[in-house]
Amino acid sequence: MKRTITMLIAFGIILQLYPFMAGATDPLLGIRDVRVNDDESFFDQGRADWFVTEQGYIYMVWEDFRETYWSIFFSRSFDRGRTWGDGDGNNNNDINVVDDPTGLYSHRDPSIAIASNSTIYVFWQDSREGPWRIYYSFSKNGGMNWSASVPLGGPEGNQTEVISRVVNGTIWICWLQELDGGRGVYMTHISNNGSLGEFFRVDTRASEKAGLFMASSDKEVSLFWEENGENRTIRWTSLREEMLFRGEAEGEQILVQSPNTGYVADPFASYDPHGNLLVAYEQESYGMLMVYYMIIYPDGVSVGPYRIRTPSLNVTYQADPSIVADSGGNIYFFWAVGEDVNHLIKGGWTSKVGEEATDVRIIDWTIMMGPRPTEPQYTYAMMARGETSAFLVKDAPLVLWEDSRDDPNPSKPEPENSDIYVNGYPKRPDLPPEAVSLTVDSVGWDRAFLRWERCMDLDFSSYVVYLSIQEGFSPGPAFEVARVERRGVTTINITDLEMNTTYYVRLGVEDAAGHINLSEEVSFTTPINRPPRITLISPLEEITVDREVEILFSVFDPDDDAEVTLYLRKGGEQPPGEVVGRFREGEEGLINFTLNTSSLSNGTYLLQVVASDGVNPPVREDFPLITVYHPPPEPPRYLNVLTVSPAPGSSDIPLRTIFRVVFSREVNPNTVTTDTVLLNVGETPAEADLRILDDNVTLIVDPGVLLPPHTDCSLTLLPGIESSDGWPLDGRGLREPSAVTFTFRTGADDDRPAVLHHSPLGIMVHPQTEIVLEFSTWIDTSTVGRGVILLKAGAVEVPYTFTYDANVSRLILHPSSLEYSTTYHVIITRDLLGINGLPAEEFQWNFTTLPYSYAPDSDHDGYPDPLDDFPNDPTEWIDTDSDGIGDNSDDDDDGDGMPDKWEKRYGLNPLLDDAEEDLDGDGYSNIEEYREGTDPKDPSSHPGATNWVLWVVVLIVVTIAAVVAMVALARRKEHERWWE
Repeated sequence: MKRTITMLIAFGIILQLYPFMAGATDPLLGIRDVRVNDDESFFDQGRADWFVTEQGYIYMVWEDFRETYWSIFFSRSFDRGRTWGDGDGNNNNDINVVDDPTGLYSHRDPSIAIASNSTIYVFWQDSREGPWRIYYSFSKNGGMNWSASVPLGGPEGNQTEVISRVVNGTIWICWLQELDGGRGVYMTHISNNGSLGEFFRVDTRASEKAGLFMASSDKEVSLFWEENGENRTIRWTSLREEMLFRGEAEGEQILVQSPNTGYVADPFASYDPHGNLLVAYEQESYGMLMVYYMIIYPDGVSVGPYRIRTPSLNVTYQADPSIVADSGGNIYFFWAVGEDVNHLIKGGWTSKVGEEATDVRIIDWTIMMGPRPTEPQYTYAMMARGETSAFLVKDAPLVLWEDSRDDPNPSKPEPENSDIYVNGYPKRPDLPPEAVSLTVDSVGWDRAFLRWERCMDLDFSSYVVYLSIQEGFSPGPAFEVARVERRGVTTINITDLEMNTTYYVRLGVEDAAGHINLSEEVSFTTPINRPPRITLISPLEEITVDREVEILFSVFDPDDDAEVTLYLRKGGEQPPGEVVGRFREGEEGLINFTLNTSSLSNGTYLLQVVASDGVNPPVREDFPLITVYHPPPEPPRYLNVLTVSPAPGSSDIPLRTIFRVVFSREVNPNTVTTDTVLLNVGETPAEADLRILDDNVTLIVDPGVLLPPHTDCSLTLLPGIESSDGWPLDGRGLREPSAVTFTFRTGADDDRPAVLHHSPLGIMVHPQTEIVLEFSTWIDTSTVGRGVILLKAGAVEVPYTFTYDANVSRLILHPSSLEYSTTYHVIITRDLLGINGLPAEEFQWNFTTLPYSYAPDSDHDGYPDPLDDFPNDPTEWIDTDSDGIGDNSDDDDDGDGMPDKWEKRYGLNPLLDDAEEDLDGDGYSNIEEYREGTDPKDPSSHPGATNWVLWVVVLIVVTIAAVVAMVALARRKEHERWWE
């Protein structure tokens, strides 16, 4: 028994010393796990964030409960994480960043960034204003002293999950902002001088968001977040530096969609030294929590997702992943694992994109204190925050996590203490990149088109093409023929090859360290070069031309894009002649060329086609002879003016004049414009209507208005007017193009106003028309009005208003209303005076409006609106008695006091007020008969007859009553006598 107890005590001591023993041989950092914080008490530290300088110094912040309220603490390491604090080799000197003397508020979820001027900034969410708001503090002496806490500002509402990163020395801050309908993603920046930039929104829709994470390179930032809705997704967006300063965002994209049976969460991202973006996240499906990763290359191409590690059958928990890659293209993974009863931090590695983590090992050297009683699959060594856990220090991978190894009560379901720990993974050597497959797509006589697979290695530098005519050659600089430095370019056209030659080619993939891996050798043979072939199509026989000839031929060059030249020489001249055209072989080899011979002298010409591919001797073909003959020119046939009216030089033309010009030949109407026909009234250009009559020789120039009296006018025709066959105007008979001007002078204004034009006309005039009158002289508008210009419908005069044009020779009457199917008369009387005081000539005309069948029927009851007392009620259309109730609903349509049914019963008219009439001539009106209930058709049935009958009946009843009384009295007397 004592031996057993002694062995148990010894075993317990060994277990307690195991972390230190293991740490002494730790292959990762050469030391045991390093605790970052110096808090020896049992308080929580977690949610750490880091910043690594170029010198490899690590600056870290975390949320800390050691002062019995949540605050933000800071520490630093100058030896790649081995020791923390003030650099004396001991883990000490944690510094509280927040100035909160009350201790009444919470300060949580910090993030750290260092500007290019070495100022350290720490951001966190703070409860001192009530809602969570983002605060920050800064230090200019390496974190030893901190400024007062400052609110960041921004939109009102809760601000949470702040994270900061640096792009070219500028600090960019991102957080989740409370909005109506959810939360949005907002950003701003702090410059080197400490000034705060504009706030701007990154996402496009307010929704439930969480897990915000930001990664940065020297050119851009990328943001990731969980979007929780019916379909939970991880969304992301990337903003280049110039977009950040402009406050522009291109909109988010879905990075990954949750499976139907689970969710995706906890995104983590980092840029490698080559600008590749690595993303890791966790995914739950069918009760298993797994970790995945993706790669997004600088050219925008993304690959994945790939599973980081396939869980064994007894592991259902893998979460909080993080991912980094070194300059050699090695990818390092870290994640939390629940294995049996242990909950560990594991790390793994791969050098090939798409593969799972290999060489997986436990990162945290923790003695497990046992499972949680309520959740045996979990223990207490957990990552603090997967989104910010892994980072590179001098190209070596490190990871931090939240660790509960010092929990004072490990038997409780939740840990009561946690600390920030850091450790690393062995840096892997730089390996050569993966070789890619090379194929030959096509081969020409002097070129070859090569294609290969895209290289997926992160440290890709370039593709190198090696070419030789020796089989099995050893690639080297002497055989290099091309270098492609863009990962996405996977084809090349190798030119300047020799024909009929066999070549051997290999493709090398070179990484940033200069390692090269070669493809398998492939070969191809260039064919011989065949000369081009010319086929003449048209003309195929000798022709004679004057101006132009269409030349058609084809050139086919199976190996090249042949150059084609056309030579033209006159008979007797030495070849090759004048070059009249140069071409390249078209897609179909067909060439259509127009040879203009108008400048050539008369004679016979030879046209030759020469095709040259630059390799074979030129190929030549001659067209049949072409004879150029230009007939003698015909004499000029200029366009002349024959007559003009009114006669040019007239000094008393009417004020209302239409000019008429007759030409010697047919005119091209397209050349008669306001640029070639000019009308001047005095010194002022005047507008005029220009038209060519159907005879095509007569030009009408209509000013459209009255010309002012005693005024000089001119009509000028310019040589731009042409005949139908293209000859210009020779207005003055000079046998050359010339203009001509005709002059006139208007007479006195002594004409009586006469109607020149009027409208409307006919029998189908719309009721909403206007009445237009155009007079021969100006009108005195003070004399216009009813009684002077009459508008009548039969004997009824229709009121109107009127307007007039600026020259007061055109009146427009606006009737108050016109009815359908009505004839109207317009009468001009002598009471209308001209501006010269002379009375107008009498004039009248008629017009008729549209029939009622053209009127609208708004309620579609078959009665047009003008005839419908209820145009919007399809059940009513007439109201005979105008009482506002339609006849179909009115018991007394004519409103004469007698119901329609009673009137119809006795033959009266229910639509005519006939109450005072006497239908049967008995001296009583119909209304009296109705009121007394007698028959209005029966002369013997009337109110008087009813009274007589009543009196007769009363008299008979009284008489009978008297007789009965007398008989009764006589019997009584007789009875009395009997007793006596």
